[in-house]
Amino acid sequence: MNILRTHALRALPRTHHLTPTRTLTTHLPRRWPHIPSPPPAETFSSKARPTSVHASPESDAGRSYIPSSAGRASSSGGTTSAVRETLDARAERFDGPARPRMRYDRPKEARELPDVPSRWRYYLAVAAFAILVWSLFLLHVTNAERLSSSVLRQVTYQLRNSEEVKRAIGAGVRYAENWWGFGEPWISGNVNLPQGKVDLKFRIRGDKEHATVYFTSIRPEHNAEFRIVRYKVVTDSGKTLQMPY
Repeated sequence: MNILRTHALRALPRTHHLTPTRTLTTHLPRRWPHIPSPPPAETFSSKARPTSVHASPESDAGRSYIPSSAGRASSSGGTTSAVRETLDARAERFDGPARPRMRYDRPKEARELPDVPSRWRYYLAVAAFAILVWSLFLLHVTNAERLSSSVLRQVTYQLRNSEEVKRAIGAGVRYAENWWGFGEPWISGNVNLPQGKVDLKFRIRGDKEHATVYFTSIRPEHNAEFRIVRYKVVTDSGKTLQMPY
């Protein structure tokens, strides 16, 4: 078979004679496109600079505010220099840095602080007034309690109906007015029925004169009855009436 292939190849013209290796290489398609090589890198000899350079704040110190119309005029061709010259002419120049204006004058000499008055007298007066009001309130409450007791009502009922008392101080027996109690009668002593002690002293008046009533009663034992120890009426003229009991 190899001999036949050799004779066939020899029978071909010389112009179409190709080696097997070259024939395979020539007719195979390319799978990847040709990638061009990158351009050479550009080298800079110095640092990059911005296209616009702003003026430093020190050079514009004391310059007035540029309005928006001037800014628009400076951006629209050729008027920047004219506006800058106008502002420079109106601007106020300072030789040194700007310093804020003082808001107040500092005192040259230290002033002594004023003496604050003590208020202990005010507090003492308020405390004394509060104690006085509370004491008067307690006195009023205890006097009202004695005035409404059943023992005092029985005693005053007997005095109003006693003929001996009427002859001594006059008719119309009643409590004597008390000016410092705003007209309310003052009953001295105490009424303590649970402990078995009653001791009363109060003023009465009639059509003739005033008198003072003394009434004392005790209970010797817990289950015993009250026993009257003192019950008398002393007029302002010095007459003493022993009331029956």
